[in-house]
Amino acid sequence: MSLNVLEQAKSYFNNEVINRASTQLNETESGVSKAINLILPAVMGWITDKASTADGATQILDLAKSHASEGVLNPIEHLLQADHNEDSMRKGQSALSDIFGPSHQTDVDKMASEAGIKPTSISGLFSVAIPTVLGIIGKHLNNGDFSVATMAGFLGGAGRIIDVPVANVATHEVVEVAPVVPVAPAFLPPVVNIPHEEQKLIEAPKKSSNSWLWLLLLLLIGLGIWWFFFKNKNSMETNKVTSDSTVVITKHVVTGRVGENGDFFYDEGDSITIKLPNTGAELRVGKYSTEAQLVEFLNDKNQMVDTVKGNWFEFTNVHFKLNSADLTEVSNRQLNNIVAISKAYPNAKFKFGGYTDTTGNMAINLPLSQQRAEVISALVEKLGADKMAIVDAKGYGSQYPVASNETPEGRAQNRRVAIDVKEK
Repeated sequence: MSLNVLEQAKSYFNNEVINRASTQLNETESGVSKAINLILPAVMGWITDKASTADGATQILDLAKSHASEGVLNPIEHLLQADHNEDSMRKGQSALSDIFGPSHQTDVDKMASEAGIKPTSISGLFSVAIPTVLGIIGKHLNNGDFSVATMAGFLGGAGRIIDVPVANVATHEVVEVAPVVPVAPAFLPPVVNIPHEEQKLIEAPKKSSNSWLWLLLLLLIGLGIWWFFFKNKNSMETNKVTSDSTVVITKHVVTGRVGENGDFFYDEGDSITIKLPNTGAELRVGKYSTEAQLVEFLNDKNQMVDTVKGNWFEFTNVHFKLNSADLTEVSNRQLNNIVAISKAYPNAKFKFGGYTDTTGNMAINLPLSQQRAEVISALVEKLGADKMAIVDAKGYGSQYPVASNETPEGRAQNRRVAIDVKEK
């Protein structure tokens, strides 16, 4: 029967033990739990390393039997007692010196930093983990003769650490077992020596005989760099990732001005004519307008819909009255164009988003941004878009700014609505 000592040891440090230990050590439960998950593999690494020699195997055997006779839970119960202090800390420090060597304090500090607890608490937990693991080994070994097969099972199992030379319980005769390279945490010392034959396989290539490999590698890197710039040299697209739920895509460096009511009026560039598929409708719009960017995206089969971050386009000519969800008349033209685009691409589905700057109260800004998104959604449907083409309208308040909130221009850009392509 193959048993996994590491998993058994973890089962002894259950939630109740973690809770009481955190109280005793004056640490957080999560910190103690993280520390145990670091310490137990380190102890297993030390044991397997010890057992790799005849003397070490004998020592581990004796220690395991001794701790088993005292009871596996005894060290844990001692940890939870009020007098668990200086004596246990000294034992922990001694054990750490055996495991990590003279530089053990550096490793302890790393563990403490990783777990978020004091180094002294790490030492205390080590003083408990070592006898606990040894007790588990001894408990099962005492149920039958100590053999290579059982030792391999104890130190292997589902989380297989390593098979090592072990000793017979009666004769202490060392029997060799083929080593298995362990997967150990960064804190663990090496626990197995790689055979000389294996070392040849992983030696660094000699410069004199394999220099052509380096030249080939450099050539491939050069080709990769060339392909990257060749593929992107004609693209001025800038992707601004703002969260896991929204992405803003623009086609050029945004320019414009702040109007009298505080809105940002985009420079949409020179006028172009866009002929829409299916319907034959034509749009006369700026080359940097929302409509131009949206149609380009819908036409480009190489640009896939990002179902996680979204595919957002700012409305370049949709405006609201100050501090309200009432649209200005100038907005109707762009919204009518959006309706025309939705009809030309019947498979496309859209979402509308509303945003504010960081001034004012979030309790006001968030509902206002929601109202503005809903107003856009309702009006686009009223103007003739298929109801099924509009899947959502959401207000994000001051989240996901596209410009700095430190300037009037930046704040004006952040007070906006946008359209997201959900399907195309």
